[in-house]
Amino acid sequence: MDKFYEVILGLCNAAIHNSEFNVDVVLEWNLVKDVLTFGKMKGITVKQIGIHKQNFGLTDSDFETLRQQMFARGVQQMMHLRHLDKVLRLAEEHHLHPVIFKGAVLAELYPEPFMRYSSDVDIYIDESESELMGDVLLNMGFVEVLSQSKKHVSVFVDSLDGMKIELHNCLWEDYEGKQVQLLEQIGFTLPEHLVQQRVMGIDMVTIRPEEHLVYQIFHMAKHLAFEGLPLRYLADLTLFIERYSAEIDWEHFWKSIYVLKYETFTATLFSICKNYLELNKEIHIPRDINVHSEIKLIEDIMSYGIKREDVNEAYATTGFVEQYFMRDHVQSQKRITKVRMLFFPTSGELKTKFGYAKRNPFLLPIAWIHRFCSAIHYTIMCKRKGLSSFKVVEKAEHRIDLIAELNIIDVE
Repeated sequence: MDKFYEVILGLCNAAIHNSEFNVDVVLEWNLVKDVLTFGKMKGITVKQIGIHKQNFGLTDSDFETLRQQMFARGVQQMMHLRHLDKVLRLAEEHHLHPVIFKGAVLAELYPEPFMRYSSDVDIYIDESESELMGDVLLNMGFVEVLSQSKKHVSVFVDSLDGMKIELHNCLWEDYEGKQVQLLEQIGFTLPEHLVQQRVMGIDMVTIRPEEHLVYQIFHMAKHLAFEGLPLRYLADLTLFIERYSAEIDWEHFWKSIYVLKYETFTATLFSICKNYLELNKEIHIPRDINVHSEIKLIEDIMSYGIKREDVNEAYATTGFVEQYFMRDHVQSQKRITKVRMLFFPTSGELKTKFGYAKRNPFLLPIAWIHRFCSAIHYTIMCKRKGLSSFKVVEKAEHRIDLIAELNIIDVE
């Protein structure tokens, strides 16, 4: 594997396990910084960056500036956690039942929890309590951001400290399709699947370990399919399994994974975590690993950090994936089919963004024009960044091939 990738993964492993790692090469700081920034690992690895700053050509002054920036972000995370404590206490007073997932539950697993900073706090609330929970937030000084909200996710931002809360009444947001039906069968938020937990000094309700782990796999698959997989998600996965492996009902976990058809993807993730992040070798992987797929996944994760904006904006224009990700259609390997889908998708092949045509197929020509105008806009943006439209399709096809290889989408 590329030496650069080995160093990045070694830094991450040392950071999450508070261990030593020897960097024996000189690397360009801007490249390292991009991977760690867009991979959401810069704060977590700041100590390791300081140890190896000479290998990255980072001056003492530049590192101190970085350290102070990360420390400030950590303090902000601490303040947001205290704010969350107040939100949960007020919710309890109103007899509401919020469920915390991802975020704080995962941050607690790190040696320095506040260095795993998040842009928002994810809270699940039953739809019957959603409106009242929103009122609680509004009365606390939060403002609902309608431009960022969706049907099943309301976004609130505190007007003073900028804390952002995403209030979910559905864990898979606005996605629909066969895959959602399978996810609903797992029953992530059923009362018997919820546990009371004390996280960084705060009492909260969260999803029990095996369902939480299944949800992380789904969330990672979604990120990989639609925008790319941040490196931190591998660290989250490793630390979560290390902490809860004895509590996880592994038979139940793998049964759920097989129902969702994520066994190839999950096995590959576990193998990467074992090989590069010191995940316990005794964690059972019930299938063989395709080493080629493993390397391709690592490369894709790293490219998310190196050229995130180019890859993601280009990939977002194609609109190939959503219906396949939700298992509503089978992905054809024929290039002509992909081209047809790019320019003239059926109503069932449209992304959620074009819901008006999904609900009313007679509006399909308008959706095609809408997509065409969006494509022109993105083409102009890509051209400014030196990307051609051919490069856009090429990158999209590469990612589709990868997620098909990992069985995240169905293939003919």
